Amino acid sequence: QMYLFDIVLLFFGFIFLIKTYYISAKTHFLILWWLLITPVAAALTFQSPHALRAQNMVIPLTIISALGLFRVLEFLNGLNKKSIRLFGYLFFGIFIFWSFVRYEHMYWVHMAKEYPYSSQYGVKELVEYVNSKKDEFEKVIVTDRYDQPYILFLFYSQYPPDKFQKEHTLTPRDLYGFSTVRKYDKFEFYTINWDNDQPANPNSLIAGTPEEIPDAANKIKEIYGTNEFKYFDIVAN
Repeated sequence: QMYLFDIVLLFFGFIFLIKTYYISAKTHFLILWWLLITPVAAALTFQSPHALRAQNMVIPLTIISALGLFRVLEFLNGLNKKSIRLFGYLFFGIFIFWSFVRYEHMYWVHMAKEYPYSSQYGVKELVEYVNSKKDEFEKVIVTDRYDQPYILFLFYSQYPPDKFQKEHTLTPRDLYGFSTVRKYDKFEFYTINWDNDQPANPNSLIAGTPEEIPDAANKIKEIYGTNEFKYFDIVAN
């Protein structure tokens, strides 16, 4: 969750905290305990490790990393030979720049291919297309393969919240106490079993993943993301 150069900065930052603990014990105690206590909430959940639930760690880690940067710069400034000092600045500057470029490359290039479902690409296009066709069908069935699609359907459709509150249907709570929306208006959201769902839902629009919809189905639309990954096949049943 951090840049690679932070490994170096955190190392020197921790050493600095430990060595100067006696000077400002209260401040150092707060930083260290903040870092140790924060991940407890994330650790107690069933989806662990979880970056968002441990996001409060960013603050103490940033402080410690900044202390490490201070120590590194202090060390470089203390070098007697100007050539060695300049080499140290250049080396560390290149390391920081390389870490940033590597992060950008991993985020924009690799992530879209290795975890194509993580950014919910294609859902906006799916909502726009389905909304333009839904009046022609009795119901619209949408796969929940990509997390909880009803949230994005409500958002992109600008569906009235008061209307949704009155008509939506929740599932029973699962083992972890969570429930989700399975139905509102004409929409139903669940994992598609083509052999069962296709004959059971005449006059329906079915949007599923390529794994759920067979090639022989009556596809009227295919939706791709900007990463060239095909997210949805839409069938007029």
